[in-house]
Amino acid sequence: MLFLGGFSTLLVVVSVQQRVRSATRPRRSGPDAVGVAEPGAPPERRSRRRWEPEVSLRRAIMEGGHLVQTMSDDTRVRFTVEPELQQTAERLLQRYQIPYASVVILSVRTGKILVLAGSSQADPGLTPRQLALKAWAPSASVFKLVTAAALIERNRARPMTRVCYHGGLRSLSAANLSDDPRRDTTCHTLADAIGMSLNPVMGKLARKHLSRTELLDTANRFGYNAAIDFDLDMPPSLASIPAGEIERARVAAGFWHTTLSPLHGALIAQAIANGGVMVRPRLLDEIRSPGGQRLKLPETWRKQVITPYTAKVVGRMMVLTTTVGTARDGFYDRRGRAYLPTVKVAAKTGTLSRRSPPLDYNWLVGFAPFDRPQVAFAILLGNPVRWRTKPHYLARQLLQAVFAQRRRDRRITGPSRPRRRRGAGRSSIR
Repeated sequence: MLFLGGFSTLLVVVSVQQRVRSATRPRRSGPDAVGVAEPGAPPERRSRRRWEPEVSLRRAIMEGGHLVQTMSDDTRVRFTVEPELQQTAERLLQRYQIPYASVVILSVRTGKILVLAGSSQADPGLTPRQLALKAWAPSASVFKLVTAAALIERNRARPMTRVCYHGGLRSLSAANLSDDPRRDTTCHTLADAIGMSLNPVMGKLARKHLSRTELLDTANRFGYNAAIDFDLDMPPSLASIPAGEIERARVAAGFWHTTLSPLHGALIAQAIANGGVMVRPRLLDEIRSPGGQRLKLPETWRKQVITPYTAKVVGRMMVLTTTVGTARDGFYDRRGRAYLPTVKVAAKTGTLSRRSPPLDYNWLVGFAPFDRPQVAFAILLGNPVRWRTKPHYLARQLLQAVFAQRRRDRRITGPSRPRRRRGAGRSSIR
């Protein structure tokens, strides 16, 4: 595979940014959140209310521009979901008649879920909630983001770290992961490996530079192997890191041994977009008791899962996915014209196939705009072998709807005055 010259051009700044203040300075969250950023994995869920199993967007009705549901005990909840965007996502999923599909879009700053959609032509009984919150698919190459973060965080590799290899694009064997100067005639960088989803580059770097404990620690910090605190039950995504070098390298590149839910995929993208801080996801915007009393919402937590520098570097590499990499054709037409000319999208694709019964798991997680992140997203499709659409085509259409709506809102309300943050104008990258 030929090296794409755009990689070097886009990452020229990253290649010289080698040091950063790694201290995790506490930062306040959005206007409706509380608490400060703390290091470590997101907290586990503590308790739930009796009516939570009844929560369903399919049973919600429109009231005052919001989706609202009344429970069997007359408790009323208002959702954070934006009805227009939710309807757009549902129409797209129905149009393509996909066996299994889920879309999650959330706010980078506040964690509010703007879209939580899902449908299944193979099993119509599955709800959007089940398809979005359960880890029903392997992480696939989305796990490359965890591996890249572990490498960057520990200074084991940089975006322009170069690896030479042979084979291994569809599967990874011991031979593909071992150095062979005579056969290793193809060379790419870590940045290429993210943008083009190159398995042997990720596998070789992980085998040489990451122990099982180090890779598992980074995965756990991103929320694997624990039930993340959320308004509803959210089964944990799992990451089992083998002790053996070869199989561990395969996992690092995205081959099996891990699972991921769409909401968790969006949270991984959110953390990278948000300077390494994961913010508690929120689906419930208001809760009123049967008597009409407004009840307290769960406290918003913020967790620093990786350093700001690591998040910035990994995010820059993710831009390559949509500009010159595996999702380019979803964001540019055949003449090279951008469908979103004013919005740069950072993303990571993931694809893994099972044989029996045949199904292709297709992922796209990411955030936009790259320079001033507003939304993070995850799209997961369980496609037949002859697929009808891919996640990056859906992502582009959904992001077009997101930013078209925001432009309309600005015309109606006028531009908001940006809040000046402490240290604004100073770069934390040196």
